[in-house]
Amino acid sequence: MNGLGGLQRLGKSLMLPIAVLPAAGLLNRLGASDVLNIPFINAGGNSIFSYLPLLFAMGIAIGLSRDGKGAAALSGAIVYFILNFGVVGVDKNINMGVFAGFIAGLFTPIIYNRFYDKMTDRPYFNGKHLAILLNAVAAIVLVLIFGVVWPYVQDVLNSINSWIVSAGAVGAAVFGFANRMLIPTGLHHVLNTYLWFGFGKYHGVTGDINRFFAGDPTAGTYQVGFFPIMMFGLPGAALAMVLTAKKEKRKETFGMMLSVALTAFLTGITEPIEFSFMFLAYPLYVVHALLAGISGLITNLLGIKLGFSFSAGAIDFALNFTHGTRAWELIPIGIVFFFVYFGIFYWAIKKFDIKTPGREDDDAIAFAGAGIISDQGFDEEAQTQSQSKDKYQVMADRFFRAIGGNDNLEVIDYCTTRLRLTVKDTESVNEKAIKAAGARGVVKLNQKNLQIIIGTDVEFVADALKFIADPVHAAAAAPTAANAPDSGAALPGTEKIYAPADGKTLPLKEVPDPVFSQGMMGKGIAIRPENGVFVAPVGGELIQLGKTKHAFGIRTPLGEEILVHIGLDTVNLKGEGFAAFAKEGDQVAAGQKIIEADLKTIREKAKSDLTMVVVTNSMANKFTFDWAEPGHVKAGETLLFESRTK
Repeated sequence: MNGLGGLQRLGKSLMLPIAVLPAAGLLNRLGASDVLNIPFINAGGNSIFSYLPLLFAMGIAIGLSRDGKGAAALSGAIVYFILNFGVVGVDKNINMGVFAGFIAGLFTPIIYNRFYDKMTDRPYFNGKHLAILLNAVAAIVLVLIFGVVWPYVQDVLNSINSWIVSAGAVGAAVFGFANRMLIPTGLHHVLNTYLWFGFGKYHGVTGDINRFFAGDPTAGTYQVGFFPIMMFGLPGAALAMVLTAKKEKRKETFGMMLSVALTAFLTGITEPIEFSFMFLAYPLYVVHALLAGISGLITNLLGIKLGFSFSAGAIDFALNFTHGTRAWELIPIGIVFFFVYFGIFYWAIKKFDIKTPGREDDDAIAFAGAGIISDQGFDEEAQTQSQSKDKYQVMADRFFRAIGGNDNLEVIDYCTTRLRLTVKDTESVNEKAIKAAGARGVVKLNQKNLQIIIGTDVEFVADALKFIADPVHAAAAAPTAANAPDSGAALPGTEKIYAPADGKTLPLKEVPDPVFSQGMMGKGIAIRPENGVFVAPVGGELIQLGKTKHAFGIRTPLGEEILVHIGLDTVNLKGEGFAAFAKEGDQVAAGQKIIEADLKTIREKAKSDLTMVVVTNSMANKFTFDWAEPGHVKAGETLLFESRTK
């Protein structure tokens, strides 16, 4: 991991095992004696909390591995078992708890990422199996290291425990403040890990969350203070933003703020509200963090205890109410915080003319879900196109353009409410256009790492963005030659396009991908390849050859753009099994080898090995086509079609 970007990946990886906690909490509470009194359901929920360190080992290993596959999780589990039980053999007083899983998940990808894609031609002892074996050996080394080091670390942690316990309500206040202050970086999950899953011990479990569900009457210290803020305080801030919005934008602002306020109240997910003012008025956000700390202080001074399985929303409040201590007092406290937030935000927004949602200048529309004005880089035609797409496709398409397309975009990832992107240069990103396209906020962490705050439906936007960023779908989403700036007028003449691979042809409509089968990419044909050699079907300039090497495009002297796409969903292989013999910008001849691919890897790991040959600008009405029906084809020799300019 490198720098802040690596820490963000770690934070996101932690969310994978944490995401199972709502299910665990639900089973735990429904099966409890004071609810439905069904012991086996209660035991099922408790088991997840008991084996949480193992889930951390597997979840972090998956999140930090390059392929994100089950082999990484298995490797993480093996390292965890060897480390967790091995150190006890060195010193029986050692108890690493959740940290054993954390360390196992952190170290596993170091070896796994180096070997997982090696020796892919071997059916059994391939790179993944070698990585698992080497990690098991490395785990012995970790046992020796931590068997010596951990007693000292454990003493330090015990000292921290003692300070936190002695600090009492003050410690809870400091945690609440720090938790909110780390939200902009997404690193609050890292901070939460120790207090929520490693702090304290009760009946064999550790962590404030685990101990709460195990019945520890002292647990809930580092959770209870969030309930008044998430259920009441931030909805009060949302109301202030509605009432301070411009009259002509108030209805629109109300609709947006109602959704994010309900999300905060019900689920405890507050980032959509927080990012609506975080960077517009950072001092106001600091006040918000201070109020979160004050809430932790007050609730603990009053002796209130309540925990959650996911976050401090009404759902967790209702499920865990009878399991808490004086939990009903959170309601009047929350009402007070509602009015405190409302008053502070209303006064500050008016006093300092803060451009919160609904108060933007006319040239900066924050969120409309409809058309985007032309000075944001999107024209009226884009608005017309958006009517035929769902809102996530529209939003992703606009994000893609504002980021700079594949020329700037490198990695697409996401967590609960935000896109986490790695780009070549954040300075090339049009932040204003991203906000205009519907983002709640934009965070440029450094030159390479960008976050776009969406809300709880971020997964759908991320999927749409990945769909567009695939070189094939990017071409489909981009303006066609019919409506885009002309890349060069077609020259008069005819052109012959040959098969790029040996194999058997079939109609494009039989390809199990609507992008191809419905002609979204243009006219073409599919080939079931017999070997892994793929050649240029025509001479011209190699204008597209991404780092994943699963597709390449050629612009011919006539101006045709021919795409050869090897397999379906092969972009997810991230280059595994592909070798390139040319580079973008090269002038290539028909029949020249461009790619060599391992068809066995493609058939095992991708959706299909079908290879599509498509004229991506065939809808530009510049060419006519005479298609052949050859059946079996030979690479570089069998004619697929002949085209001519009109």
